[in-house]
Amino acid sequence: MSKKLVLFDVDHTLLDAGNSHKDAFVKAFKEVLNLDFDYSGWKFGGFTDLQIIHELMDRNNIERDPRKISRIIEVMVDEFKRENLEHAYLLEGAIEILKKLKTEKDVIIGLVTGNIEEIAYTKLKHLNIDEYFVLGGFGHKSTIRSELIRMAIYEAEKKIGKIEESDVFIIGDTINDIKAARDAGVKVIAVATGMFGFEELNEKNPDYLFTDLKNTDKVIDVIKNE
Repeated sequence: MSKKLVLFDVDHTLLDAGNSHKDAFVKAFKEVLNLDFDYSGWKFGGFTDLQIIHELMDRNNIERDPRKISRIIEVMVDEFKRENLEHAYLLEGAIEILKKLKTEKDVIIGLVTGNIEEIAYTKLKHLNIDEYFVLGGFGHKSTIRSELIRMAIYEAEKKIGKIEESDVFIIGDTINDIKAARDAGVKVIAVATGMFGFEELNEKNPDYLFTDLKNTDKVIDVIKNE
């Protein structure tokens, strides 16, 4: 089997951390920009954190000052680390697929997430799954999700050599995961575990679509035998 790279989204694909991440956004915008906002109408599923920051600044006619953006990210990380994550939980099938993939010698596991790197790993460490991931593309580095995929591929190739695009799999729960995979020229396994239903995801023609990750063996079979 050729080398395979499997890149997981975090929120609503592997785990659910409730509103803790959104709360960190609110606190950061209040501290840095003295701006109050209500996330009850949040429509940013699949966005990168940097993309959300830009969008919120634009909506409030605030100049995208790089210093302010850096400070927002810094405060977000600090505030998130103070959040109580006792309510966070792994989604069904998540730990099983990670354990099985880790035993595959020709598979390398990474992340492509809209999360800021420190926030992503805080969630993963809290749920004891951080050890499975050796690289990633993270949401403070670009507003374009496909660029995060390319960053992760670059990191993987530094470790194991050339990886064909046809051997890269994105596993995610949003239509933005599907679009990013298409833009990056890699395969996508969509799971209907987040805000987008099975039919909504199916309309975007992912390479593979599952209700969730509970049918671990079928998902792994796709990765190994594609």
